[in-house]
Amino acid sequence: ASDGGRVCRPLIVVDETTGRLKMKQKHLDALKNKEWEFEDFLKRGYVEYLDVNEENDAYIALHEKDLTAGAHTHCEIEPFTLLGVCA
Repeated sequence: ASDGGRVCRPLIVVDETTGRLKMKQKHLDALKNKEWEFEDFLKRGYVEYLDVNEENDAYIALHEKDLTAGAHTHCEIEPFTLLGVCA
């Protein structure tokens, strides 16, 4: 949903078939080298913003090592973001 004022947070997209992150080290290197911006991750489908309603239908891993093939849909960028905007 895109209701005005609804809090959304970015999550890394997990590949359904492999159960691994779609984003790879080469993509992070491109960001580090200023070849990419965060917006590029969104445009290419490596990161998605989910709101609270969408999170109800997502299976989100806290860490990459926790990913399960065929189960997880997303992974936290940084676990402390679970605390939300008030933390």
